[in-house]
Amino acid sequence: MISTAQSAVNFRKLFVVIQFSCAGFLIIATLGVYKQLQFIKNRPNRMETSGLVQMPLKGQLFQKYDVLKCKLLSSGAVLSMCNLGSIAAQNSTTTVIEWPEMSESDKNMSSTR
Repeated sequence: MISTAQSAVNFRKLFVVIQFSCAGFLIIATLGVYKQLQFIKNRPNRMETSGLVQMPLKGQLFQKYDVLKCKLLSSGAVLSMCNLGSIAAQNSTTTVIEWPEMSESDKNMSSTR
């Protein structure tokens, strides 16, 4: 028969091995999470944000978006254009876009980056 002192020593050894294994796993998991966070932080933007113009489409601009898009693309003033549901306000400045034939009710604020 194994004495109680011997079984207590074996029990402690088992817990030391389990504790060491858990510590190693936590260190490796922490390094993995750190590398993933660094990747997210340093990844390149998927689009070029310089020269991005955003403006709300209200009044005639909303109703005649297709005409506006066609004229701007054909003039070469823009490279591409899309219609989104909302405007992102982070890191933007505000300017007024107007043209001579624009009615007072169609004047909108636009944000550029």
